[in-house]
Amino acid sequence: MYDLIVKYVETGDPAFLEKAAGEALRSGAFLEHVLDLILITPVEKLPPSARRLAAGVKHLVSTANCSSLPQRLAVPCEIAKRRLDFIKVEGEKVPEVEALGADRVIYAFCKATGTIVE
Repeated sequence: MYDLIVKYVETGDPAFLEKAAGEALRSGAFLEHVLDLILITPVEKLPPSARRLAAGVKHLVSTANCSSLPQRLAVPCEIAKRRLDFIKVEGEKVPEVEALGADRVIYAFCKATGTIVE
């Protein structure tokens, strides 16, 4: 999986980001790294799986009840809500992202946006 991320960085070929985002949707593998790539890729160049992942993350973070998360994520979650404009697609509920769980998705988004999480 990590080789797809490296190939995308080396080549800029969206096919590699498509595969990496698809795997992140299925299993959550390397989620924060895939989100890093999504955030630095111009929105018009995002392949379908990357758009879907970004839309799902944006929706999940925007609707998260931060106070119900573990204490170590409560404040980072509030910060993450303020950084949602980093994702340039509209948010939408994506079952695969919801299945990954709020803790995992918010942690990955925080890491991708430079928010400190314990």
